[in-house]
Amino acid sequence: MKRIVILFVLLCFPLFLHGGEVYQWVDDRGVTHFTDDPGAVPDDYRNAAEVRGMPEGSPTGSLDNFAEEEDEGILIEDDLKEKDEEWWRSRTEKWRGRLQSAYDDYEQVRLRYNSMATEFNASKDPDKREKLKTELDEMQVEMKGFMADIKRLKEMIEEVLPAQAKKAGKPLEWVR
Repeated sequence: MKRIVILFVLLCFPLFLHGGEVYQWVDDRGVTHFTDDPGAVPDDYRNAAEVRGMPEGSPTGSLDNFAEEEDEGILIEDDLKEKDEEWWRSRTEKWRGRLQSAYDDYEQVRLRYNSMATEFNASKDPDKREKLKTELDEMQVEMKGFMADIKRLKEMIEEVLPAQAKKAGKPLEWVR
């Protein structure tokens, strides 16, 4: 019974993760590390650490001063007024594709996490359990990063794009 409760908790844990910044770096041995504590990044890797998540000042946080980098350069509000329906629809599909990819990436890590958690619970070897625990902790941070990405992408699709279309005087149906 105890194992079932532990397994249930481990399977449900990803549901309780919420967005935030996650720091990722690769050490000299090629091992990828994740943490949500910037102080935990070793000094030697601090400049090379990649920050994932939704930093303050992102486009979702400042619609009034909207400027976003696109493949064709930086867009400002006046440029958006000139864009046609096809551009708006393709832009929305691009963000939906990114959201689907983030969901897929999260699901892939979640499945690996669940499999590894089962292996952790079945193992009696303390060294193996310690290694698995470290990997499970890293996967939890990775999943947290994906959840932050998913939150940011949903905001882009549900709030930012409609606000941009409205400001540009375009029909909201173009971004739905």
